[in-house]
Amino acid sequence: MKKQDVFLTHSTCHLLVRYRMTILRHNL
Repeated sequence: MKKQDVFLTHSTCHLLVRYRMTILRHNL
């Protein structure tokens, strides 16, 4: 696996987590 691929996957996961957190905050 390339370093770039790992970095991209990590970034996507981080973005998804932030996205979900934002939605949860708005729902509250």
